[in-house]
Amino acid sequence: QDRVKSWINPTGFDVQKLRGLLMGNILSSTVGEVCAYRLLLQDIRGGELPSYVPDILIVSMSALEAIVTPFVSWWGFKNRRLLMISYTLMVMLTTTSLYFLPSAAVREESEFCDAANLNNDLSYLGVSARSIIRLIFIIFSIVAFQLTRVVTWTHGIGYSDEYAPERTSVHYGALLLVRVLILVIGNRLVAELLENLQPVQISLVLFGYVLNFFKFFCVLPKHAPEVDGVQKTQLPVIGRSFPLSMARVLSLSLVLKQSMAAGLLAAALWGIGYSQVQIAKVKFLLAPSAKLGLAEILLMMFIIFPVALAGVKFSVPVLKEYCKKKALKQIVIMTTFTFVFLVLLITLPKCDRGRVSGLGDYYYDHPQCSFSCGCKPTWSEFNPVCVTNNMTTYLSPCHAGCSSSETINGVLVYTNCSCAGGGPALLGACSVTNCDNQFLLHLILFVVVVTFSLLAFQAQGVLILKTVDPRDKSVATGLFLSVVVMISFVCGHLLFMSIRVATCSWYEGGECHLQSDLFPTVVGFTSCFFALLSALISVVSLVLWKVYDNNDEGSTNL
Repeated sequence: QDRVKSWINPTGFDVQKLRGLLMGNILSSTVGEVCAYRLLLQDIRGGELPSYVPDILIVSMSALEAIVTPFVSWWGFKNRRLLMISYTLMVMLTTTSLYFLPSAAVREESEFCDAANLNNDLSYLGVSARSIIRLIFIIFSIVAFQLTRVVTWTHGIGYSDEYAPERTSVHYGALLLVRVLILVIGNRLVAELLENLQPVQISLVLFGYVLNFFKFFCVLPKHAPEVDGVQKTQLPVIGRSFPLSMARVLSLSLVLKQSMAAGLLAAALWGIGYSQVQIAKVKFLLAPSAKLGLAEILLMMFIIFPVALAGVKFSVPVLKEYCKKKALKQIVIMTTFTFVFLVLLITLPKCDRGRVSGLGDYYYDHPQCSFSCGCKPTWSEFNPVCVTNNMTTYLSPCHAGCSSSETINGVLVYTNCSCAGGGPALLGACSVTNCDNQFLLHLILFVVVVTFSLLAFQAQGVLILKTVDPRDKSVATGLFLSVVVMISFVCGHLLFMSIRVATCSWYEGGECHLQSDLFPTVVGFTSCFFALLSALISVVSLVLWKVYDNNDEGSTNL
């Protein structure tokens, strides 16, 4: 009996085990958020929600997160163990409710000319009772995932840095990696799983939470832990009210500057990252795919090594004492590199798309040769095919006038195409070879941008932890996250959404299927502008730090 009690109420504290739990909760929450937004697309595809609903939810849910995060990061600091266990239990119950989510409406689609199915149209038909119920379930799940992520991040990192601060940079980098990599590649992976394996996807998220729920009892002590044989003491409760903690954090100009800089950099990364599918369509005539190639996976995995290396560099035993000046220098360098590679990302990868029927620089007109087909847009209407007899690309099999398909030696061939004189068309744009190579260059540069951004975020997050009063670590992290979310996912997303609306060249069936040639340039240089502002703010912080370098008290109030 005593042995069982020691399991669920340990006195020692292993920070690496806690890091594993935090990563698990961040992983499950991020995958859960991605799943929730993908579930919305099922209703849009069924015609029961308008296509702009995901954008509205991203902005509104992010605004809610930005508002409540400072308070959530403060409330419950007296018993963080109970707090994280309670939120994990809450999100477990919310995730379980998704098993009872009504199935989405399904409409038949055909990509061929003269499709007999009159429902071959993704236009919004109106909200049904089923879609309202699904929307309520999804909104509640998003809120649960967000709150659990915020509590895990702010209180978990605060607890870790309070009792075992030597390797905070490593732990913070690990959480960043989980969050960003899932956002970058998880959306495409989840898309394929949700089409056929929705219960499996929900079960995986739920399993992660259940596992962590029981592990929290075995990893986090009820009281101040013993670390490496030394009994730690809890920080005093006096002076830790929410107004006092916020006032102390807000009085530190360095914290505010770096929160703003991180928010602008996050907006730059979000803008270019969220637009990747549309950029691939416009610049390279590549249709989005849920399947990740080996090259893409390897490139994404490359990000792990620089972030891990930076974490070790700013931790014991490599760095005996955390140096804020070195952290500021790293932020300036990494943000500047992000800006430079963003410029290269926009200007270097180019390919000759060849002849594309109906496509101009700023508009798209239905090809005359297939006008009689009466093509109605499907969910994936952008699906280029190549008519090889005149090497002309058409943006979909229906727009090429194709009425059937067959597989020859493992190759999908569309047949009876009116735009090919009744001949065949091959899947993929005619420029696929040249554009594939250029897209690989684009992907490499994008991975470099993500890597430098993560290195800057890592340094900024840890710098703020080391700058504030030890009593305010969680609150400072919460304020930092709040500013980042408000700038990037609220203001930034609204700006990039307006760019998508203004530069749409093919709008049909209530959805934009293809942006104009102006879109990659406008999005790219908007991201560059945000990254440049972020770099300038960090440069100002570094210059002021050097000016006040001899005054330790003044150096945190720059």
